[in-house]
Amino acid sequence: MAKKQGVSYSPNTALMQGAGTAYKNWDNVPGVYAGLDKGVEGGMDLAKDQMAELEKQELKEQGITNRVDAMKQKIQQEGGSLSEVDYSHATKFMEGLGARYEEASKNKDNEELAKITTEYNGYLSNINTQKQNRINIGGDPEDPDNTGLSKSVKGRDLDILTTWGEGKYKEVYTNEDTKEKVYVMEMPYLAFGQTLYEDVEMTEKEIMGLANYKSPETSIKFSKFFNTEMNRKELTSNERLKGNIERNIVPDSPQALNAYLNDEGFGMEKSKTFTQLMQLEENKSTVLGLIDEKTKDYFDGNDNKLDAAEYKNFLNAITSPSHPFWQGNMKAWDSFARPITAEALTNITRNTWLAENPQEIEENDGGGDIMKIMEENNSEESTEEKS
Repeated sequence: MAKKQGVSYSPNTALMQGAGTAYKNWDNVPGVYAGLDKGVEGGMDLAKDQMAELEKQELKEQGITNRVDAMKQKIQQEGGSLSEVDYSHATKFMEGLGARYEEASKNKDNEELAKITTEYNGYLSNINTQKQNRINIGGDPEDPDNTGLSKSVKGRDLDILTTWGEGKYKEVYTNEDTKEKVYVMEMPYLAFGQTLYEDVEMTEKEIMGLANYKSPETSIKFSKFFNTEMNRKELTSNERLKGNIERNIVPDSPQALNAYLNDEGFGMEKSKTFTQLMQLEENKSTVLGLIDEKTKDYFDGNDNKLDAAEYKNFLNAITSPSHPFWQGNMKAWDSFARPITAEALTNITRNTWLAENPQEIEENDGGGDIMKIMEENNSEESTEEKS
C-alpha cells in the first residue's frame, strides 16, 4: 500500500537497476558506428588521446569558471552595460551618421535621411539586445540556481561566451553588407603542445548561438510526476512509466536535454548532476555490465575493462554532443542520450516505489529480488501485447 499524500520520499539513486535496453543495442542509433571501426583500431592511443584532451579541458574550464563567476557578478552589478570597446565603436558610428545626416540635410535628400534614421534606430535596438543577452548569460542574482548559462556549455564555446560577456574583445566593426556588428576576440588554441592565439571574428548572433541556458522546468515536472507515482496504490507498469516520462518529462529540444544532463537537479537530487549519480558504485557497476562490446572497445585503453578515467570519458560522451564519439552529429547524440535519460528517470521512480512498498515485493514469489520482479513484470507486459 503506497504512502499517503504529503509524505516526503527519499529517491532511490540506483538509476541503472533494471536498466538494459538503452545500453545494450545502439545499432539503431543513427551515426553511432559510422567510422567507429577505424576508431576502435586506434585502441589504446585513441582512448589515451581523448582522456588527455578531457583532462586539459577540465583544467582549462577550472580557470574559465573563475572568470565566468566574475563576469556574471560584473554583468549583474552593471545591468549588462557595454565595454569601452563598445563605446568607442558607438562613438565612431554616431559620428559617421552625424556627418551623413548633415550632408543629407544640406542636400534635402529625404531618402538618405530616412535611411540614416533606420540605421540609428537599428543601432539603438542592437545595444538593448546586447545588454539583454549579457543579462541572460549572467543570470538573475536572486535566482542563480535556475538562470544563466548551463554547465553544458564547455570548452571553446564557454571561453568565447565568457570573453564576450567580459567585454574583452579587441575590436568591434560593422559589416558593411549586413550592417551587423562583428566582434574580434583573441582566443587561445593548442598546437604542438603550446598555447597559441588567433583572432576570431563573430557576430553577436553567432556568439549567442553557442549559449545554452539552465532548464529548471524539467526538474519541476519530474518532481511532480515522481510524487504522484509515489502515492499510487499499485506500481505503474514499466512500459507506461517510461512512456509517460518520454512524452511529458524528457525535454523536447537537444539543447534543453543537454542542460538537464549537465546541471544540478537530475532526477530528485537537487545538488547532483547525472554524471555524479552515474559515478555512484551501484550505477557504475551496472552500466559497465551493460555497455556493448563495440562501444566498450572505443572507450577502452586496451585492457578489456573501463578504468575510472575511461569510464569518465564514456560519461562525458553521454553528456556532451561535442564529444569526438559523435563526430559532430547532434542528432546521433540526441537519439542516444534521450532513451538513457528516460530509462534513468524510470528506474529512479520504479526503484523508489518498490523500496517504499517492501510488502509489495514480499507478496510476489520473488523472495525480495527487485530485479526478478521487474523481469517478471516486463514479461507479463510482453505477453499482454501479443494477445
